[in-house]
Amino acid sequence: MLDKAEKDRPELIIMDINLGQGGNGIDAAKRINEHNKIPIVFLSTDSDEDTDENVIEASTYGYLVKPFKPQTLKTTLILALRRHELEQDVLKKVQA
Repeated sequence: MLDKAEKDRPELIIMDINLGQGGNGIDAAKRINEHNKIPIVFLSTDSDEDTDENVIEASTYGYLVKPFKPQTLKTTLILALRRHELEQDVLKKVQA
């Protein structure tokens, strides 16, 4: 997943916390964030205190627990993209 993120450089990544075959989306998000600044939004059926804390530590831009309404997904994605845009603007100003 990290190779694909580096190669394709998507504007946003939407992924489940449970990636199947023992994969963990939280670990994947941490690895992606080490190398790229791509906003990540999690969709999951998992919702417990440990998962919530791990999502925060992974510096994600959103976390929706299934089932959710389409409008909630849309709003979360818009906010994630806007937050990322604002963060990039601040970084540019600080580095100038």
